[in-house]
Amino acid sequence: QAASQRALEIDPELLEAKCTAAWLKLLLKRDWRGARRGFDEALKHQPPCTRCMVGRAMLHIAEGCLKEASGLLLEAAQQNALSSPAMALYFWSEYLAGEYANALHQIEQYRASGRSGPVVDAVEALASIQLEEPDAYIRRMETLAVDSPHQDVLRGALGYAYAVTGQSQRASELLNAMTNPGTRSKSRQPYAIALILIGLNERQKAVHWLEQSYLEGSLWSLGFPSDPILAPLRNDPHYRLFLSKISYPVAENAGLSLGFAG
Repeated sequence: QAASQRALEIDPELLEAKCTAAWLKLLLKRDWRGARRGFDEALKHQPPCTRCMVGRAMLHIAEGCLKEASGLLLEAAQQNALSSPAMALYFWSEYLAGEYANALHQIEQYRASGRSGPVVDAVEALASIQLEEPDAYIRRMETLAVDSPHQDVLRGALGYAYAVTGQSQRASELLNAMTNPGTRSKSRQPYAIALILIGLNERQKAVHWLEQSYLEGSLWSLGFPSDPILAPLRNDPHYRLFLSKISYPVAENAGLSLGFAG
């Protein structure tokens, strides 16, 4: 944050510094209006900065404007073929929008080109849960976990899958491995821990970890209002109390805050 401010003092028109400042407002300060102004101003430059396009798309996700987010992320990925984050986040926006089959199809094509990554693995797991039968999606996630044993959200999705299919002991073992301070594999993603707790129907504990995810500025927390796997919490009093203490941006020309729409 200090480096960003110093860069703007040296050159107020420096595009990368403007983009960085907007990202900080989005994730660190949750200054939605400031982030929107920053990204929109930066995107006036031509050609548009890929990082700014991705940031504006993340704000669309927080607003609940998933179609707009997907379109902008796809444009960013096409503009910069080397931007793996843009494509991975496009898969995530499709999952959030309920386009599970398309997300999995696009991920299959992406992997065929020799690319992968933690967000891709996580979204493949999350979309599989929504679309496939338990035996199929558990096998899929276990295979991914063998190749990527330390990817937190993938492991959280696997723990959720174990829990909802009656394999509570295996889910609890994963949960302990991710939360025990004495293990090297302690999770850096509270969202991942919350997924297992949702599967185990420990909703109050799950909400605690979702709140931590939001406070830490996790990208995953931008999708909470739309995230299909959080559906069991929508009417939970602890989750609704959590939503009442935080904020999500109102989309331009929208009348209601999407943080309370679910």
